[in-house]
Amino acid sequence: MAIIGNMNTLSLAQTIPPNRPTASRTVGDLLREWRQRRRMSQLLLAAEADISTRHLSFVESGRAVPSREMVMHLAERLDVPLRARNALLIAAGVAANNALAPLLAGASPALLKPPVNAMRLSLHPEGIAASIVNWHAWRAHALSRLQRQIDVSGDDTLSALRDELATYPAPPGAEAANHEDTTGNQIAVPLRLRTPIGVLSFFSTTTVFGTPVDVTLSELAIEAFFPADQQTAAALREFAASQRAEGQGAEAVKP
Repeated sequence: MAIIGNMNTLSLAQTIPPNRPTASRTVGDLLREWRQRRRMSQLLLAAEADISTRHLSFVESGRAVPSREMVMHLAERLDVPLRARNALLIAAGVAANNALAPLLAGASPALLKPPVNAMRLSLHPEGIAASIVNWHAWRAHALSRLQRQIDVSGDDTLSALRDELATYPAPPGAEAANHEDTTGNQIAVPLRLRTPIGVLSFFSTTTVFGTPVDVTLSELAIEAFFPADQQTAAALREFAASQRAEGQGAEAVKP
């Protein structure tokens, strides 16, 4: 799972053919438009993707429901930009990132609208705060890290975010603050989440570019979360395998 912050991105509409509103298009419509944009015939794309022309025709016409794997396979052959691939997955009715589904369970849709602020999502009462087992430790870690960024940058927007986050109440049923869970007693503060597939534990790393020459690049930080124990890794692998199996089963031809 990766969260990207402080990055100006192009809107999705700028990366897909602007024939009709995105919401009205099926995945078949989008794939056909990208194929035509690449000046490829159905025969050529089918050969490139190693599928039958008949099956590709059924996908484009809506008579066949492609799996997540098939959508990504065709998108790769068509060299569809990464942001536009998300639009294809959404149009196909599958999650752009299946791994996030159990981690964001219960979060308000309003907090998941791009651009998503990871700190607000994690601490907001309508976010995933109620799912964070060690909420007090995670809150202290998040606010401390944010304060360090403010001290370095003097950014008023970050200061406003800090003040906002500091007002959020502890979620109902949150465990009492545990002294053993503080940064002074551990090499890293884990994020422990209560999810539909069990309690998962993650540690995070933040990556920044060391020698940027562009202002946007200098403000880009990528926070990646990794399994902190074997139980979490096993649970995520099992979940991913079940999602792949469901996706393959969904790829069926409509009557």
